[in-house]
Amino acid sequence: MLLLLLFSLITATCFPQSVLEKLNKALVTAGYENVRVTQAGGVVFVSLEDNIYSWNVTGICSIADTLLACIEHTPVSMVMLDKGIPQIKIDIEPSSEKYPLNISVSYDINEAWSKLKDIPPCNPPENKIDVVVYPQFTLQNVLLSQIYEIQLNLAPAVEISLWKGMLFTGQVIFPLKNDLGYEGDFIRPGFVTLTQNFRLPHVWFARASIGNFNASRYGADISMNHPFPGNHWNIGGNAGLTGSSHFYEGEWITGELNTLTWFAKTGYYYPEFDLQFDLGFGCFLNHDYGFRADCTRHFGATTVGFYATYTNGHTNGGFHFSTPLPPFKRNRRHTVRFVPAKYFDWEYNAGTEFYYGGYYETRPNENRSEHWINPLFLKNEILKTK
Repeated sequence: MLLLLLFSLITATCFPQSVLEKLNKALVTAGYENVRVTQAGGVVFVSLEDNIYSWNVTGICSIADTLLACIEHTPVSMVMLDKGIPQIKIDIEPSSEKYPLNISVSYDINEAWSKLKDIPPCNPPENKIDVVVYPQFTLQNVLLSQIYEIQLNLAPAVEISLWKGMLFTGQVIFPLKNDLGYEGDFIRPGFVTLTQNFRLPHVWFARASIGNFNASRYGADISMNHPFPGNHWNIGGNAGLTGSSHFYEGEWITGELNTLTWFAKTGYYYPEFDLQFDLGFGCFLNHDYGFRADCTRHFGATTVGFYATYTNGHTNGGFHFSTPLPPFKRNRRHTVRFVPAKYFDWEYNAGTEFYYGGYYETRPNENRSEHWINPLFLKNEILKTK
């Protein structure tokens, strides 16, 4: 009787190695990267990186389909990675539904990650090269003699990760149409950066970048973000030391690294209407101090928002949006992959204030959709796909 009881306990908490191998192979065959699979206490633990789908919700639902097909009626704890850095954990309990109703999403990855981090990953993304083509569009309305001045560019970028958390980006801008100044007529570098991402204790996410940014700046920047329990509130900020950076006829003209900028902000997410409110205060590029407020509405993979600034007694505002670009699923089965950007994002300066409130970005895919991983939002969107 004792042997029978022990056998029942073992079979209730363990799975044949062939089942785990089948799951691991299915995830790798599907194209997911940094795949790890193990089990403990009757739970299957999985970690992986989705470089296939434009929208992370679509990727999570596809992964859930694969998991349920291989290990039906088994609890799963899944850690999603970004360049090898754990981001969020998704717990799926057994259910007869295609997308389980009993699902939870959180930033608390410690228990699951402790069981996975020492396992060598399958299909690592290091040394794979993405050539990503970014469209760039700027529109300006300040002349009486011309309704709009525009600048339209194609800006392919080579993106490669050589180690955990790292990304090198090298971009070249090809002008298609330019009404906005002399420099815009030339083929020139865009973002040329080396970025290292971190996950620090107590759920702090950090990113450090050096190189050539946009807004004619080069230098160094560090940013941090911390979500609070409950996933409604977050705080964050960034600081940078930059100088001017311009390219004329193949010559790179730089200024001294003497501009210190910083920004501190807090945000609140209202899940009933998928609204994100952000308020920040800081020192902008022209040494002007002031506030910026954003209200952003998430429509699934698309975001639309408005902003307002008040710096050194000057007010300004406008709107911004980001929308996914096809194809929404991309293969990464070769060492080099040529793809369009996942999202097209744009910000319109309605007040035509170009001096005060200026800022720069450190990556070409800076937008409010691609990097939006709020657990409340993800869970609601996963359940909507049912």
